[in-house]
Amino acid sequence: MAWATEGPLRDELVSARAEFFKDTGEVRSDEPTFDAWMDAFVDWYLCERPLSALGTPVERFMKERQGVVPQEELMLYQAFRNTRRSLFKLEKVADGTLGVKDLLTDERLAISERRKPLGVNNGDLFDARILPVDGLWFFTGVPLFHPQECRRQVMRVVAHARKQTPQEMPRVLKELAIRRLRVDRYKRVEPTQLYADLMPKKRFYFW
Repeated sequence: MAWATEGPLRDELVSARAEFFKDTGEVRSDEPTFDAWMDAFVDWYLCERPLSALGTPVERFMKERQGVVPQEELMLYQAFRNTRRSLFKLEKVADGTLGVKDLLTDERLAISERRKPLGVNNGDLFDARILPVDGLWFFTGVPLFHPQECRRQVMRVVAHARKQTPQEMPRVLKELAIRRLRVDRYKRVEPTQLYADLMPKKRFYFW
């Protein structure tokens, strides 16, 4: 991240930040999901957003460091080219491991996580990016949990999205994340109401 925000890439970072937060405005540090949003931005900038040349920051870093960084160390960075962002269902909390189901692929995974999550329960849904290292999966940042009372609405949105083209899924995850942010910002409104406009009259307006 330090390499990807200095020198000639500083302007890229500024442009990327404006692009990422275009639909939400800046997320304030006192908002409950601030850490999750900032981690999501960093992940997206490093792993997904193409630079003006030579691919994503991760891809450019690896190209520029060939022959400079030891090969075994460079291979660790290869994991950042294989991250997976998805919507997950928490199924089991064990010592050092979270059992989850990827709702976009139906695959069950074990995520290595030393910290025991607080205030969450089996069945909770969350948006996260995971990283494969040496046969194990790790979170790249703080997961974004959706309100428990909105599980049914989120599941319906995901079920519909899976019938669409794969290119639609990032948009779906973004729309759901925006609703989660609105839950924090409009505390007098029931969370289910803030998620409800995803499905007016059985139609999905953002598709």
